[in-house]
Amino acid sequence: LFHYGHANALRQSKGLADELIVGCHSDLEIQSNKGPTVLTQSERCELLNGCRWVDQVVPDAPYSTQLEFIKPFEIDFVAHGDDITTDSAGLDSYRFVKEAGLYKEFQRTRSISTTDTLSRILSPDRSFTRTLHSTFQAPKLPPSSSSVEGSPGPIEEPSPRFRDGHLLAMVRPPIDLHLKGDKSDELKEAQKNWTIYLHGPFDLFSAEDLKLFEQITENGRFNLLVGIWTNKDIEEKLKQPVVWNFQERALTVLQCKFVTGLVLPAIPSNQLLKKGSEGQSYFTISHSAFGNSRIGDYQSTLRIFELIKRQHQLYLDRQANKLLKAKLESELEKQQP
Repeated sequence: LFHYGHANALRQSKGLADELIVGCHSDLEIQSNKGPTVLTQSERCELLNGCRWVDQVVPDAPYSTQLEFIKPFEIDFVAHGDDITTDSAGLDSYRFVKEAGLYKEFQRTRSISTTDTLSRILSPDRSFTRTLHSTFQAPKLPPSSSSVEGSPGPIEEPSPRFRDGHLLAMVRPPIDLHLKGDKSDELKEAQKNWTIYLHGPFDLFSAEDLKLFEQITENGRFNLLVGIWTNKDIEEKLKQPVVWNFQERALTVLQCKFVTGLVLPAIPSNQLLKKGSEGQSYFTISHSAFGNSRIGDYQSTLRIFELIKRQHQLYLDRQANKLLKAKLESELEKQQP
């Protein structure tokens, strides 16, 4: 799975250097060292490539980082969170780069992980999915490093037109709004102002969601505002449980390089058209309009949910093994100087 904890790790890593190269483990490496995967390596690579802070993705990275593997990329150091992760032998996965003096740490994001997400799906007690008002009451969002170039790109103040119970949190356009083909300068300039508004649940953000963003923005040619449904909206409209709460879903969507801003919580398209800035051309569409259509060979949120439920015991065993692994890693952390 790809959640906002991963995105925050990438954001912090990007802040340490000019270029961020991300290694993605193969399905076999994860199976051997952690347990069964939820997404395929192809899907994980797509999601990493879709993150606004990632410059390059390298597939088939070994679970224990090898000096020989990273040498061709001429990297300066390897970054990881301030928690120890171990391989199948119980050894520190980053021991080789640590010994070589090529290791840097950043703060791990607490209260979110793949293990935690799986627990929410596997557990019949879903009371932990908090409401919108218990998770998001702040009048404004904190600053965020949002520019692909590496310089901080603060989230702007919410527009006054959206202050009646909603926030319009904007980030800088993540990639240049260039247009290909023989189009007049006037049309190019006009299209720079086109904004697409898409609203939906975006729970368990998947490669299918990412490819949808890519397609409707024509690979970043147009701005994209994404409205995030509340937990209540999802339960009422889709008749399915919520795994990630409102804020977790919003933060995961915000990391995507095709997203220009968020509407929190989502509002109906006709309301957005009334609230839109003068001179701004909006094209609105609901995520639910896509129904059960499939974009590429990717799993949707519902298919991810069904996969985990279908292989319930397999993932329960994975959780039990991960708990034992976490205890070992905790002991290793205590032994650190």
